[in-house]
Amino acid sequence: MATGGFSDYQINEWLAQVRTGYLALHYDNPDIAGAYASEVFGGSYSRQQYTMTQPTNKGMLLLNPVIFTGLPSVLVIYVAGWDNVNGGNYRWSAPLPTPHTVLEGKTISIPAQTIGISLA
Repeated sequence: MATGGFSDYQINEWLAQVRTGYLALHYDNPDIAGAYASEVFGGSYSRQQYTMTQPTNKGMLLLNPVIFTGLPSVLVIYVAGWDNVNGGNYRWSAPLPTPHTVLEGKTISIPAQTIGISLA
Protein backbone atom coordinates (compact mmCIF):
# COMPACT_ATOMS: atom_id res chain seq x y z
CA MET A 1 0.00 0.00 0.00
CA ALA A 2 1.29 3.44 -0.91
CA THR A 3 1.22 6.25 1.64
CA GLY A 4 1.04 9.96 1.01
CA GLY A 5 0.80 13.28 2.71
CA PHE A 6 -0.84 16.67 2.54
CA SER A 7 0.66 19.94 1.42
CA ASP A 8 1.40 22.73 3.87
CA TYR A 9 -1.28 24.73 2.05
CA GLN A 10 -3.98 22.13 2.73
CA ILE A 11 -3.02 21.65 6.37
CA ASN A 12 -3.02 25.41 6.94
CA GLU A 13 -6.50 25.57 5.35
CA TRP A 14 -7.79 22.96 7.83
CA LEU A 15 -6.21 24.77 10.76
CA ALA A 16 -7.83 28.04 9.65
CA GLN A 17 -11.22 26.40 10.22
CA VAL A 18 -10.54 26.26 13.98
CA ARG A 19 -8.52 29.48 14.24
CA THR A 20 -11.31 31.18 16.20
CA GLY A 21 -13.86 29.76 18.59
CA TYR A 22 -14.57 29.36 22.28
CA LEU A 23 -12.07 28.01 24.78
CA ALA A 24 -13.36 25.69 27.51
CA LEU A 25 -11.78 24.31 30.67
CA HIS A 26 -11.95 20.58 31.39
CA TYR A 27 -11.27 18.56 34.53
CA ASP A 28 -10.72 15.35 32.52
CA ASN A 29 -9.62 14.36 29.02
CA PRO A 30 -12.60 15.25 26.80
CA ASP A 31 -11.68 12.54 24.30
CA ILE A 32 -12.00 9.84 26.95
CA ALA A 33 -14.47 11.20 29.52
CA GLY A 34 -16.70 12.93 26.98
CA ALA A 35 -16.50 16.52 25.83
CA TYR A 36 -19.61 17.74 27.67
CA ALA A 37 -19.15 15.44 30.67
CA SER A 38 -15.63 16.68 31.43
CA GLU A 39 -16.21 20.42 31.04
CA VAL A 40 -16.03 22.64 34.12
CA PHE A 41 -19.39 23.93 35.36
CA GLY A 42 -20.61 26.14 38.18
CA GLY A 43 -19.75 29.54 39.55
CA SER A 44 -19.80 32.09 36.76
CA TYR A 45 -17.81 29.81 34.43
CA SER A 46 -18.44 30.18 30.73
CA ARG A 47 -16.45 29.48 27.61
CA GLN A 48 -14.31 32.36 26.44
CA GLN A 49 -13.67 33.50 22.90
CA TYR A 50 -10.19 32.75 21.51
CA THR A 51 -8.19 33.57 18.40
CA MET A 52 -5.09 31.79 17.15
CA THR A 53 -2.34 33.21 14.96
CA GLN A 54 -2.62 32.72 11.22
CA PRO A 55 -1.60 29.12 10.45
CA THR A 56 1.96 28.79 9.19
CA ASN A 57 4.24 25.78 8.89
CA LYS A 58 1.32 23.48 9.78
CA GLY A 59 0.69 25.11 13.16
CA MET A 60 -0.69 28.08 15.07
CA LEU A 61 -0.53 29.57 18.57
CA LEU A 62 -2.99 31.30 20.90
CA LEU A 63 -2.88 34.96 19.88
CA ASN A 64 -4.21 36.68 23.02
CA PRO A 65 -4.56 35.69 26.66
CA VAL A 66 -7.88 34.11 27.65
CA ILE A 67 -9.21 34.78 31.16
CA PHE A 68 -11.84 32.77 33.04
CA THR A 69 -13.27 34.41 36.18
CA GLY A 70 -15.53 33.38 39.05
CA LEU A 71 -14.69 29.71 38.74
CA PRO A 72 -15.86 26.88 40.96
CA SER A 73 -13.28 24.93 42.96
CA VAL A 74 -11.78 22.60 40.35
CA LEU A 75 -8.61 20.95 39.06
CA VAL A 76 -8.24 21.94 35.40
CA ILE A 77 -6.15 19.56 33.29
CA TYR A 78 -7.33 20.23 29.70
CA VAL A 79 -8.47 23.09 27.54
CA ALA A 80 -10.65 22.55 24.49
CA GLY A 81 -11.88 24.48 21.50
CA TRP A 82 -15.60 24.66 20.73
CA ASP A 83 -17.54 26.35 17.93
CA ASN A 84 -20.16 27.94 20.20
CA VAL A 85 -20.27 29.63 23.60
CA ASN A 86 -23.07 27.24 24.68
CA GLY A 87 -23.55 23.69 23.43
CA GLY A 88 -22.06 23.46 19.98
CA ASN A 89 -19.39 21.16 18.64
CA TYR A 90 -16.18 20.09 20.32
CA ARG A 91 -13.26 20.68 17.91
CA TRP A 92 -9.92 20.04 19.63
CA SER A 93 -8.27 19.67 23.03
CA ALA A 94 -4.86 20.06 24.64
CA PRO A 95 -3.61 19.03 28.08
CA LEU A 96 -2.20 21.76 30.29
CA PRO A 97 1.55 21.31 30.92
CA THR A 98 0.71 20.94 34.62
CA PRO A 99 -2.74 20.58 36.22
CA HIS A 100 -4.04 23.86 37.63
CA THR A 101 -5.94 23.94 40.93
CA VAL A 102 -8.50 26.73 41.06
CA LEU A 103 -10.14 27.83 44.29
CA GLU A 104 -13.81 28.83 44.30
CA GLY A 105 -14.38 32.31 42.92
CA LYS A 106 -10.87 32.64 41.54
CA THR A 107 -9.51 33.22 38.05
CA ILE A 108 -7.41 31.25 35.61
CA SER A 109 -5.55 33.00 32.81
CA ILE A 110 -4.22 31.19 29.76
CA PRO A 111 -1.35 33.36 28.47
CA ALA A 112 -0.87 34.10 24.78
CA GLN A 113 1.28 31.61 22.86
CA THR A 114 0.91 28.89 25.52
CA ILE A 115 -1.51 26.81 23.46
CA GLY A 116 -0.47 25.52 20.09
CA ILE A 117 -2.22 23.37 17.52
CA SER A 118 -0.17 21.56 14.94
CA LEU A 119 -0.87 19.03 12.22
CA ALA A 120 2.81 18.45 11.50
